[in-house]
Amino acid sequence: MQVLESYRSDFDPVSGAWLICSCGPVATIGAGVLTVSRLCTMSAPADSSLPKTYLGWSIATAIVCFLPLGLITMYYAWCTSQAIAEGDIARARRTSHLARRWLVATVVIGAGLELLIGSLLLLLGAFGH
Repeated sequence: MQVLESYRSDFDPVSGAWLICSCGPVATIGAGVLTVSRLCTMSAPADSSLPKTYLGWSIATAIVCFLPLGLITMYYAWCTSQAIAEGDIARARRTSHLARRWLVATVVIGAGLELLIGSLLLLLGAFGH
């Protein structure tokens, strides 16, 4: 009897995990009879904790808070998604960490600038009658 098995991996965007598809036995040949069956199971590997890309947050902070730092955050978020797509999890973790740092910096500096500009306008009487 001969058993053929195949394995492949796919990225599931819904769960954000790499899935291993094990298909087997694909064909069994025994006693002169060819039996073809396909039993596929999808399972997540042991280390399925992929880093976050922060792409949505980086776009939002670039629009709302401070565009120059938001663009840097978007770049690192994009690098994270590219590293995940290439399967380079170590690089994805590094760029995800950098994206998170730039995201926090964008929010803090953007909020600080908005408060500073609002305070200056208030002191100069821009909102007066």
